[in-house]
Amino acid sequence: MDRLRQHLRSRRSSSSSSTTPLQSPPGLSLLGSSSSSDKSRRREVEASVPRRLYVTSNSPDFDPGLIARFRAEGFDVEYLPFPGSDRKELENLLHTREDDLEPGERYAVVAYNKPAHLLLESHHQPSTATNPFPRLCALIAYYPDDNTTTTSPSPTSTSTSTTPTSQTQPQTTTPLPFHPQTTILPPDPSSTTTTTTTPTTYPPSVPLLPIQIHLPGTSPSAASSSSSPTTTSPTAHDSHPHTRKRHRCHLFFYPESRARFAEPGEVAYDCISARLAWSRALEGLRRGFGGAGGSGSAGAGWRGCDVEGVWEVYWRCLGGGRDEQDERERRAAEIVGLMVGSGLGVKDEAWMVDEKPVVNCVPTLGGGTTPKAITSFYTNEFLPVGPPDQHIRLLSRTTGPDRVVDELLLSFTHTEEIPWLLPRVPPTDRPVRVALVMSASFCAGKLARLNIYWDQASVLVQIGLLDPALVPVGFRATGLTRDGKAEVDRIPVVGAEGVDRIVS
Repeated sequence: MDRLRQHLRSRRSSSSSSTTPLQSPPGLSLLGSSSSSDKSRRREVEASVPRRLYVTSNSPDFDPGLIARFRAEGFDVEYLPFPGSDRKELENLLHTREDDLEPGERYAVVAYNKPAHLLLESHHQPSTATNPFPRLCALIAYYPDDNTTTTSPSPTSTSTSTTPTSQTQPQTTTPLPFHPQTTILPPDPSSTTTTTTTPTTYPPSVPLLPIQIHLPGTSPSAASSSSSPTTTSPTAHDSHPHTRKRHRCHLFFYPESRARFAEPGEVAYDCISARLAWSRALEGLRRGFGGAGGSGSAGAGWRGCDVEGVWEVYWRCLGGGRDEQDERERRAAEIVGLMVGSGLGVKDEAWMVDEKPVVNCVPTLGGGTTPKAITSFYTNEFLPVGPPDQHIRLLSRTTGPDRVVDELLLSFTHTEEIPWLLPRVPPTDRPVRVALVMSASFCAGKLARLNIYWDQASVLVQIGLLDPALVPVGFRATGLTRDGKAEVDRIPVVGAEGVDRIVS
């Protein structure tokens, strides 16, 4: 307390000596007349504010690749090992870190295993209506473990998932790791996401602490939750709910995964679930600090925050027209320079991230997985290589913290071979229109993975290489259709009609 009083007295004295009432502080000009140097100075100050992130787990050390990835995204990371089980001790550890923060600074926590369970308990204590960490701006909890449940399949804790990839293996039904005041469970056990919100009397303008909980297995049904010792049913909440709780919980389930699925060094590591969870966690952290869709200017100056800006540079490199070979090589080199592992730019934390560039045209396997192959692809095969009248138009764009998804309309006359779309197919002089979907994921402001999808059957129909009326002679049915037929009258593909419905 003495330390706090001294700090407040020093701030009051410095404030009274530097400004007078009704006078703007130095460096801020009135009526929008600030100079470019003032704006630049403010941007530098905003960018210099540390986004403190504390990662905690019950192991003495943690995966260095994950730590590097957090740092590459602009966070000031510290790992806090916590092998104990005393919730108060963990709270005191974080309160110690809070005491070291400067005025106005906030922090976020990403917790795994037992510490994740303890922190969730701290936020759902029925005896208090206050948040235990007033300067916490986001909490991400991975597979909270209270040492009373197991992720191993058992006769009483497994259910069969309806997803095609999991029909041959039992799936764990995940007990909820806390006792929220109101739990909204999804009606379908195969659902992979749900949200619980504590009743609040705060107006919508008051921000709520975002809490994400990433759980392996399927979500519990209402029936199983009533029998689980660690789960409350929707009607079995505390009889005295605290409407002053200021947090919002988002639950994400990963049916095909087991605990520790997000840690690359673990046996249970699942790269698909880990990537999905990473995107969700990154969005939660940035929103907590006020960037990438959050309020305030805390997102200013973040490395890798403006993924759409990087994506626009990518498109500018593609829009050069039918240039000479040297110009195409130069533009291809610029595109590769936007990707991870490019060898360009200043070495920083992003260099420690184990991420390889991938460009993949899904229907034809065009693209590459090395800088050399990707450079060759953009020089000799991909846009703007192709018919001179080809035209591409943006239909929609969806952006996330580390992802951009474009829906595009490509139209052209097939007057020459198109290596990435119709490899080794001679020209037919037929008009073609096809919808493309380009999904780009980013790591620390670098393009990491680019997947390009389109309806190849529609393209083949439009150039005359596939006739829907010609059913292969070797086709043999093993059952009947809903109409009771065993024959196929027409292959279920369409030409440009599908595109017409998209743009109508």
